[in-house]
Amino acid sequence: MFKFRRRFYYSLRDLITGEFVGSPLLLVAACLIGASGLAGIFIFNFTLGWITLVSGLLFLFFYLGVVSVHRSLRENRALISLHEILRSEDYEVRQLFPDGSAASPTLLLLLMKTLLLTRPRRILELGAGQSTKIFSRYVQGNPESALLTLEHSQDWISILSPTLSECSGRHTLRHSKLVPTTVTLSRGSTQTAPWYETELLGDKFDLVLIDGPPRDTPFARGGIIRYLPEALSSSFVIVIDDAELRDELLLVKEIEARLQKAGRSYRKFTKSGLKRQIILCSEDRAFLKTV
Repeated sequence: MFKFRRRFYYSLRDLITGEFVGSPLLLVAACLIGASGLAGIFIFNFTLGWITLVSGLLFLFFYLGVVSVHRSLRENRALISLHEILRSEDYEVRQLFPDGSAASPTLLLLLMKTLLLTRPRRILELGAGQSTKIFSRYVQGNPESALLTLEHSQDWISILSPTLSECSGRHTLRHSKLVPTTVTLSRGSTQTAPWYETELLGDKFDLVLIDGPPRDTPFARGGIIRYLPEALSSSFVIVIDDAELRDELLLVKEIEARLQKAGRSYRKFTKSGLKRQIILCSEDRAFLKTV
């Protein structure tokens, strides 16, 4: 009963703060509003029914507008904080463009905090982009660290490479073709999707960013579960971007299932602005939730 009340409280809080936009809860609320209005139209009072329906829809659109503004303000605050951290830490990052479909300010700010507070030695980045610029600058200033970035597009690598910091060979930006890969899910079913041809056997990573491959097919980023949790250090942080989407939520569940099966204790929390990130980390990295 306590768990149910706590879950209800957090669900209500998330609804108010906009975390549940696009979720089944909001869809159910919209359906209930529509159903009550239609019931009023055809069963009870025609005029009252229309008033109920229109009022409910107006409230729903108003709520969505408030949430959109709220999320935009979060992104603006994150962008200001990101620039302040880059300036104070003397991080010269060339051509950083946190807009459009690129890494959002909230994601880049989360990564900067993780880098500065946990000092990872081995970093795995799936999908190159704006985060690669942040990572390469970190590796440049930390000689004991190394970064492996997997990217499927050679054209994008050619465009991105001149903007990255020189890391004396400790950053491997690897062109890795996508090949059909089948993974077995926790319930026994299988899923096939294109995945990087690079093998990660034997590697241990402190920080993993899952932002690739492109979501052109269902469960496109699921290939990483073949290497988890074996590819994780004892202290680890996994960041899953675009975690408001169905396939990414399924990916999170599969990673959790593997961590639990291996007896690895972990914490889970979210960060969000216009997009959402889910973070899975070892117990000693749980403080990242509050910073």
